[in-house]
Amino acid sequence: PATSTNVTSSERSAADSLRAELRKVYGERSQDLFAFAYRLTGSERLAEDVVHESVLRILDGRCRLDVARGDLALLLFGIVRN
Repeated sequence: PATSTNVTSSERSAADSLRAELRKVYGERSQDLFAFAYRLTGSERLAEDVVHESVLRILDGRCRLDVARGDLALLLFGIVRN
């Protein structure tokens, strides 16, 4: 049986699906995300860092996402904004 330290196959599958969707969204919207972050920060370097950190927040679980609640791209723009 799975314990709190073991990842179930269902959780692994959900994580794999999220990573695949994130790769797709990032590939399609990375320039838009950067432009948005640049408008917020006024700095290319900071904009790159903000976008990178936003993606990492999703990948490492620091940001809880319910993709069923909305479009992943919109959620990613929200993370960049915050």
